[in-house]
Amino acid sequence: MRSATAKIAVAPDPTVYPIEDDMGEGTLQRLVSELLRVLIERFLAASGKATFVGADQFFYWKQYDASECVAPDVYVLPGAPLSHRVGAWKVWETGFVPSFAFEFVSSDVEKDYRTVPPKYARLGVDELVVFDPDHAQDPSRSRFQVYRKSKRGWSCVLHTNADRVRSQVLG
Repeated sequence: MRSATAKIAVAPDPTVYPIEDDMGEGTLQRLVSELLRVLIERFLAASGKATFVGADQFFYWKQYDASECVAPDVYVLPGAPLSHRVGAWKVWETGFVPSFAFEFVSSDVEKDYRTVPPKYARLGVDELVVFDPDHAQDPSRSRFQVYRKSKRGWSCVLHTNADRVRSQVLG
């Protein structure tokens, strides 16, 4: 007897979605990212919100276009199994989009200030915190930038040189 549900044929996807790149990172960036990931994970667990907290993995949100990707230094992924093992997150397969992402400004300031935030908007992240440890080198830069998604769209809601910012997403 045949099933009443027809199977949908899925076209093969020949696109290569890398799971790593050849970019190194400085010791400060590595240290901040490692510490922040663990602190967020522990904070959420203590709040009774066991949530997948990851770092440095690619997110692809547009099938057949590997250029549409970001690799957050730290991210929070509600709904993903805590034991989930994945090389790269393909949103069209998993349905998982970070609610929170943290980016450390690298030596490519232009990329981190101009190119990266709109990519997070296209991915659908609720909140992005961009941290620039070298902000004092240029008065047009700031220690923190906070971007949030709202009913009106994606926008930068805060530029500050304060020593910390509050995340609405993380509480």
